[in-house]
Amino acid sequence: MSMIQNNKKLLDSDFARGFLIDILNLLEPSLIIVLGKEHCNRIQFLEEGIYLDNPKSLQNFPSAKYQIGYHYRLNSPILGLHFKPSEQFIGLGGGRDMNGLSFGKYATKESLNIMGKEIMTELKKVFQNHPF
Repeated sequence: MSMIQNNKKLLDSDFARGFLIDILNLLEPSLIIVLGKEHCNRIQFLEEGIYLDNPKSLQNFPSAKYQIGYHYRLNSPILGLHFKPSEQFIGLGGGRDMNGLSFGKYATKESLNIMGKEIMTELKKVFQNHPF
């Protein structure tokens, strides 16, 4: 996507918005997962009735932020991840978070499982009766 000239203009176009709304209508997802901070910001303006809370950090992985929200028309929770483990943490493997933990450690299977469990626990707290 980064190789497409004017990709921001394309992603913000009426065509892209309409296409995404059509896909969501077709799929009727029980959970919408949005990857990337910029896309979390973008989806909030897709249509009326979409809400995302403020970003939160994971307990042991402070550079991994996420948001929980809701799409009212589709009756679907939204999970926004401000990180893309296959890109950000592996690609930036030499960097460290505020606790000194290497970003490479974030991308391990063990770490991703810990992150996933923490996020799922939070989702289940927020959406107690929702089938995931």
